[in-house]
Amino acid sequence: MRVPLTVGAIWQVDAKALGLKDYHEIITQPMDLGTVTSNLNAGKYQKEGDFFQDVMLTFNNAMKYNSEDNPIHLLAVQLKKKFRDSWSKARPDSDLNEALDSHELNGTCTWISM
Repeated sequence: MRVPLTVGAIWQVDAKALGLKDYHEIITQPMDLGTVTSNLNAGKYQKEGDFFQDVMLTFNNAMKYNSEDNPIHLLAVQLKKKFRDSWSKARPDSDLNEALDSHELNGTCTWISM
């Protein structure tokens, strides 16, 4: 069983309630857009790279846990690309853009340290 689309793509995954016994074995750094929003609103992001990394981690986790033919995985791929493109347009002078161009974004983005 994989995460339902609306839950996995946006909100925190309650692995126990969803019966996902292997979730925390596969996803060792859970992150979701609800937590990103809360952190942003609370001023917890001191650097733009921290925010960027958490958003990317959300998409990477969805892609890692769900098979490539799963709707959540496919949505995460699309959202990740949209976020990357939007970031590049909104922050054209960001040092993250060079990192984006020089790295494959399949991992958890631990290489970002801005």
